[in-house]
Amino acid sequence: MRKAVEIGSASNSFELKPSTTVVYLDPAEQAIAQVLVEDIRSKTGLTLATAQRADCPSDAICLIVQSRTGPPPTGINVDGYLLNIDNGVKIQAPHANGAFNATRTLLQLLQDQNGHFKAPSMQIRDWPTVRERILTLDVARQFYPLEDLKNLIRQMAYYKMNYFHIHFTDAQAFRLNSPRYPGLAPSVESYSRDDIKELEAFARKYHVSIIPEIDLPGHATALGNYYARSYGAQGKTINFTCPSMASYTIGGVIYPRWTIDVTKPEAVAFVKQVVGEFAPWFEGKYFHIGGDEYPNQQLMSQCGQLVNACLDPQGRIRPACQGRPDQPAMVPGGLFVDFMNDMNRFVRGLGKTTRIWTGWDAVSLNAKYSMSPRDPDRDIVIDSWLLNDPQLLVNKGFHVANHAYTMTYLTPGFAQEEWDFPPPENYLLNSWQPNVFSRTDNHKLDPDEEKFLGASFNIWNDGMTDKPTDYVLTLAARPLALIANAAWTGGKTQSMGLDQFVAIMEKTGPAPASITQRPPQVTTWQAPVGFNGYAPLGQSVSDIPVPWSATFCIKRNQGANDATQFLLNSSLTSLNIFRDGERQVFGMTTGTANGSTPDTPVGRFSFPYDVADGWQAVTLIGTPSGTSLWDSHGKIQASNLNVMSLPVAQIGKPTHPLQHGIRYLRWVNRALSPAGIAEASLPCGQ
Repeated sequence: MRKAVEIGSASNSFELKPSTTVVYLDPAEQAIAQVLVEDIRSKTGLTLATAQRADCPSDAICLIVQSRTGPPPTGINVDGYLLNIDNGVKIQAPHANGAFNATRTLLQLLQDQNGHFKAPSMQIRDWPTVRERILTLDVARQFYPLEDLKNLIRQMAYYKMNYFHIHFTDAQAFRLNSPRYPGLAPSVESYSRDDIKELEAFARKYHVSIIPEIDLPGHATALGNYYARSYGAQGKTINFTCPSMASYTIGGVIYPRWTIDVTKPEAVAFVKQVVGEFAPWFEGKYFHIGGDEYPNQQLMSQCGQLVNACLDPQGRIRPACQGRPDQPAMVPGGLFVDFMNDMNRFVRGLGKTTRIWTGWDAVSLNAKYSMSPRDPDRDIVIDSWLLNDPQLLVNKGFHVANHAYTMTYLTPGFAQEEWDFPPPENYLLNSWQPNVFSRTDNHKLDPDEEKFLGASFNIWNDGMTDKPTDYVLTLAARPLALIANAAWTGGKTQSMGLDQFVAIMEKTGPAPASITQRPPQVTTWQAPVGFNGYAPLGQSVSDIPVPWSATFCIKRNQGANDATQFLLNSSLTSLNIFRDGERQVFGMTTGTANGSTPDTPVGRFSFPYDVADGWQAVTLIGTPSGTSLWDSHGKIQASNLNVMSLPVAQIGKPTHPLQHGIRYLRWVNRALSPAGIAEASLPCGQ
């Protein structure tokens, strides 16, 4: 909260009662009142009445949007609000967005006190630092059911984020399913127009605007494959066929038909038809057309199709391809910028504002992109992810949003670099500001820069196509909160420890109704006769996302000689027993390179708790707040802030069988209470 002042004593508070009424002055606020009532019912079990009235009763929750009732509160922007809590609650805001955001704060403040839900008496003046507080989600590489998207919208809104950028297309799949293009999208794991209509209505209810993305001209393998299936018999293709441009390698994977041939009129006409089909499905003002990661300048210069397109009939270099003094004479990348500008005019004609990624102007991962002498049209919004200097973009007249990959990316299935997994949480909490685009190059904007729009938390699913979505969403919970916090407050929390921030997250809880409860699933394994330390567990999934609890009987083998014992193992995570001098201690590793076995972990931690010489029952519990270790009596022994899934693919490894003794293993997809741990303790014996 930007500015909060407690009034009265600690015992003076607002108590939610069955008789409490949510009052709105104007019918336009009825929808906000109704969502608040639904969320209060979900959080407290109380069903409140709503009423339209011209006055504000002292014991009611009142919504007042002053753009309709008078001048807005001084110093509050359209997403801000005034919130007064005493015997009742009074919300004043210049816009419906601000009034809705105030209801999110009220929900967070309402705490259960012995069955009574109360909020402290406070006066709050609150507003965001930046206009756009974005969550970007890649659903092309990993499909997310509609209910997952709704849960994310609930959680975004709870943290007062207002834009949901969805990356619908990539090499792996095209996720928008229209009868006009049968077979372009998978028949099951895709979104129909009715699905998008339902999602848009849900987002509107929570004051979130959707930014759809169809990535062009790169990342277009799914589009190219569809076109080849449909028209390949006639020898038609929309992709480059020259060897240097016919495929693209990213993350060690070669993708064919990656880039649309921007020199072919029929290819450009086809992608316009596709964008023209799907853009009207979405209500928001933005449409994202990608523009990143097409082959670099060297590869472009080796492509005869591009080189020829850069020459006029007299063999002179066309203006689009003429390099600046510091560049080669011919720079084919200008054709790609012309393509983006052509698409921009088309998108504008559909009534949308175009957004694109940086890439035409930057150096990324030691490979120069187009190095174009031309720039995109100035009315295109730039989402900057490549550690560009945003001031240069602003000086040219662009509006810019911050998607800097070294700070705001979560890519757990593609953890070849430490920055990919996970985001730097302590830095995000106490150092980062949303106007900082690179901490190494000091690239930043003035926080009051008019052309600076905001910042995004970005979830990319490279390498996650066979993993449960719960796994990613669990890992995303804390970075989402940290980046939302920075985008709202301006960042640089006053030297708060991460454990303190996590405690605040636990206290406020998840957004009401945001968690789809999975039914309890208890699995028990008993060591077979002659167990040699390796056993595939035969589970349908390899990892259980949080929350989970695992209890096992373990006994130290004094003759164990491996420095790391694999107790439980999967391609994502492993539960280990590490050698620490003469001790054997429990630990976990995660974030392995390219989804390989956890021999080369990105993340690793251990608990200072010894494996005993005799049989002992140990329980590990994973939650969104971290991982903890308990003894058989339900007494906590150690904890760690790392959020981990539970690996259940195998006990031991074929090449490294477990050398310590194990008798029983039981896990459940719930976080057991201390009493539950003692009750579920296994009979380990002597």
